[in-house]
Amino acid sequence: MSGGVHLKLMPQCGICAGSLQGGDMAVAVYRTTIITITTTTTLALDSTSMTATTSHNAVWECSHPFKLSHRDLTASLILSRFTPETNFCYDHRECSACATSSEAVTLHHDCYEILTQMCRLKDDQLLLRRLLQVASWRTPWRGARPLLLPTNVDKPRLNAVAGHLGLQKLAALPVELADIIHHHSADSLLWRAISAWRLAEHLAGMRNDERQSQVMWLREMLSWERGGELVTGQPQALPPIVRVTIDSDGIACVERLSGQPPYVPGSHKRLAYIVASVDDESLRNVRAELAHGQLRLHLPADVPVPHIWNTPAPPLLSSCRLHGSASNNWSRLFAVGPESMRGITFFYSRGRLCDIHIHYPEGPSAQSTYELMSRGLQQDVSWLYLPISKGDRLTVLGGSGGPLTFIYGEPKRGGATPRVQLVGTYCRASTSSTEGLPDNFPLDKFEPSPVSDGAILEEVYFSWAPLEGVASTVVFRDQDTGYCKGILFRYLNGGSRAIGECRLQVDPVEIFDEPSLLCVQIKGHRARWNRAQTLYNVRVAFQQSSEHEHEHQRKALVLSEANHDEEWKCFPMRGDAKFWFTAESSWLSVVTEEEQGMEGLEYEGMMMEMAALM
Repeated sequence: MSGGVHLKLMPQCGICAGSLQGGDMAVAVYRTTIITITTTTTLALDSTSMTATTSHNAVWECSHPFKLSHRDLTASLILSRFTPETNFCYDHRECSACATSSEAVTLHHDCYEILTQMCRLKDDQLLLRRLLQVASWRTPWRGARPLLLPTNVDKPRLNAVAGHLGLQKLAALPVELADIIHHHSADSLLWRAISAWRLAEHLAGMRNDERQSQVMWLREMLSWERGGELVTGQPQALPPIVRVTIDSDGIACVERLSGQPPYVPGSHKRLAYIVASVDDESLRNVRAELAHGQLRLHLPADVPVPHIWNTPAPPLLSSCRLHGSASNNWSRLFAVGPESMRGITFFYSRGRLCDIHIHYPEGPSAQSTYELMSRGLQQDVSWLYLPISKGDRLTVLGGSGGPLTFIYGEPKRGGATPRVQLVGTYCRASTSSTEGLPDNFPLDKFEPSPVSDGAILEEVYFSWAPLEGVASTVVFRDQDTGYCKGILFRYLNGGSRAIGECRLQVDPVEIFDEPSLLCVQIKGHRARWNRAQTLYNVRVAFQQSSEHEHEHQRKALVLSEANHDEEWKCFPMRGDAKFWFTAESSWLSVVTEEEQGMEGLEYEGMMMEMAALM
């Protein structure tokens, strides 16, 4: 089909800057190359198909990731699936049609409806032209993946909306509390309506400036701030380092620095930064375009895109110990010190690290990162939680030293096989031998897996934790069966350790204070799809007294799986708890130091005992 229009759509709303999820109603705004008007297309986002209607008679075609066919005034928008997990086309450089396609933005349908109702502009085409300009320039360059940076609370507009809706208590909250509420409910219609109102006023207030936009080399810019004046100079006379600050509305400012700023711990959740020499390969031939008070970069083809950091003073990659590559087309990097986080959830799929979630003291749970994954990946992913207590130091990640800053690259979400392509550490200062790890520090206690009997293709995840000095435990249970999925230990010295799969704020939990006994019950059964494979599940309870019973745990079992021959084994809180799990099985063993030599025999005996019961 010739003369068609290829739409490059991204899963971010150009009005509220929030993400678009499967099932959301959305509107696409774009400028056609056939008919010189700006138009809208209504989309119903779904994991399997999409529908679209348009107001003009145009012929469309698209090979990746969408296929459009035309009939009368209705076009059918169908998701082209190379794999079941394919959703959006995340990088126009990987799609030759995207690189030359018309500019397009995707909007929540309700955000678009609110904006058009509240905007004072009567000229629909003028409104759409301005909306396309402002929304598309929220990204630092065309084709950049969504940064999904949070916005600040617009307190005056919140007060007005809350008063209109009769929510006087919400309007009376101080901005700090309103910001916390906004942080945990940013996707709700209330906050998106406030964003739409704010943008509607901005579009109505824009001047009808038909002059051509101003384009220059980035290396010629000395300073610029959104809404302010541009200052330029001769490149050879300007400081060598350029820093570009990005917020939810796009590029906020450009400044020049006399040298690479020294790394400062801490991250800025609402802002992102490009910090590099203007002679760097990624910035050398970059142009900047200024129009309507907004700035956008134009990147040349076939060169690496600039690194985007979460800090205005990132470490030099040459000073980091890295595993993987940061030279891919999307290089959004994060530097996070243990002082600013309370844990890390690593998402694994079939043995591959596919995503990372940093737990901040007042941040969202790892569920927020999980929801950014494709549905196929969500069904296959395992959560591995690393708790980081206040005062902890990160000392080991692919080599000892400390204190370390954790470095990682954002994965390319949405594809069939997302993968974290870069992880590593940055050491802020050289450490003396006294600050190193003791010679007998147990860096690796991995043991042969007791759950891999016949499970050749399954990935086995192993973790362990000491049982001495435990102040409390949090047991994570399967919603349907009640079996233990993982355990979070909190120690008297303030530290924490996690074993198994601990999905914070997702799975039901049971908390035990000051436990003196760990009780374990393991059940084995044959896999339905392979009678030669044995699956195991573990049930766990903590007790404060040796005088206790386990009848109430037995009642929680699924009736069809109940086995009265199973026995609970109760262990004092000493030694190590070792946990193995796969997608289908789990096993917990308690081993004391004096029992280490007998551990292999113990596994063999327990497994023979389980086999006899079956």
